Amino acid sequence: MMTEIVTDSLGRTTKVNVPVRTTPEMMTEIVTDSSGRTTKISVPVRTVTPNTSTRTTPEMMT
Repeated sequence: MMTEIVTDSLGRTTKVNVPVRTTPEMMTEIVTDSSGRTTKISVPVRTVTPNTSTRTTPEMMT
């Protein structure tokens, strides 16, 4: 596990424990909660991602 410090939009910092992957590719993702506060988190970038471009949505079905 690795301790990561995340900061929200009000400047508050929180330490979170994140698992350390063997692959070093990490991506910073900005998450916004229902109050409008944003938090940056680091997530691992997976080399194999499911193909979501072929998924049909109800809007596409006419």
